[in-house]
Amino acid sequence: MPTVTTTAMTPDTSTFEKHYRIGELARIWGLGRETVRKLVKDDPGVLKVRFGRKKAHTTYSVPESAARRIHTRLLNETNSAGVHVVEKVRCLSDLKP
Repeated sequence: MPTVTTTAMTPDTSTFEKHYRIGELARIWGLGRETVRKLVKDDPGVLKVRFGRKKAHTTYSVPESAARRIHTRLLNETNSAGVHVVEKVRCLSDLKP
């Protein structure tokens, strides 16, 4: 039986908003799957569905609000020299339905 854990998820509307998988966000943002996994794995609100005891069998479900928050943080990050780390990452709003 899979176990579902959340990290400080608030009882808001995130239950009924669109959720993204790691692969979807990687495609939308133009990043690698492992990079996206590292960005979202500890973010509040991200659902982790673990099948079995191994972490390799974990599925992440990222609410749209969390994806937007992570994306905004990613675009605003700078390195120690004050240079933006990411030049361009596509936005969720750029994705056509």
